[in-house]
Amino acid sequence: MDYYRILGVPKNATQEQIKQAFREKAKKYHPDVNPEGGQIFKKILEAYETLSDPKKRKAYDSQNKTYSTLKEIFKEKPSDIKLDVYITLEEAYNGTERWLSYDRKVVCSTCEGEGLYDNSQFIPCKKCKGSGLVEILGIKTICFECKGKGEKLINPCPQCEGKGTVEKTENLKITIPSGTKEKVFVYKGLGNETSFGDSGDLLVKIHLKNHPFYTLKGLDLICKLSLTKEIIERGYITVYNLKGEKLKVKLPPDIQEGYILRVKGEGFKTSDGKIGDILIKIN
Repeated sequence: MDYYRILGVPKNATQEQIKQAFREKAKKYHPDVNPEGGQIFKKILEAYETLSDPKKRKAYDSQNKTYSTLKEIFKEKPSDIKLDVYITLEEAYNGTERWLSYDRKVVCSTCEGEGLYDNSQFIPCKKCKGSGLVEILGIKTICFECKGKGEKLINPCPQCEGKGTVEKTENLKITIPSGTKEKVFVYKGLGNETSFGDSGDLLVKIHLKNHPFYTLKGLDLICKLSLTKEIIERGYITVYNLKGEKLKVKLPPDIQEGYILRVKGEGFKTSDGKIGDILIKIN
């Protein structure tokens, strides 16, 4: 049985934190307040009596070290959420906004992450007989039935089914600054939560869509153009930059296949002011 989890305190909790946690739990589960909370209150009292006594706490911690490493493998950890966002070259150049909708785990509001309800009860795990460990081929390992807890929860919180967390759909508006190419934006604490309230991060990776006309190489925009008799007689070609401006590019008199026209300062621009060119390859 994890006394720290029952009281909802970390393993390095001070005596004051343990006392405060016990008071808060007692207000919620004491039989005088909650007639159906008797079973839970017994566990809370047992946990408090052990952790509030330095000698008992030391013995309890020492006993649990025998499989603490194994339990750490199965410990609930906050996890990150990864999302992919695709934008056009024009949006990357000018900057844009996106509304993101995604699902994540959050602390259950019904039980505040405890997984408990008014008529919840703990019973010893039949698989490990309450020890939290089983023996497989002569090797002691953590019990998969109860995940090392040594007990099972009967009548858990109906909202989260005892997990302490529930799925929630989040809607988030993000701003993608001008000059953003492929990049990962990290939004701290917006990933999955554990039942203890620890949170992972939201990782948003920006990808560039293929452009119908330009290929981005470094900061240069490269395109291919076939000359027609009409274009040659006119003496110039027209292209659009990423701001949507129409550019006239004069043709040199000796132009031929393989020639590259360079339009200075009209390529991709980074947030720190560096800018490339437009390169037009003549077919």
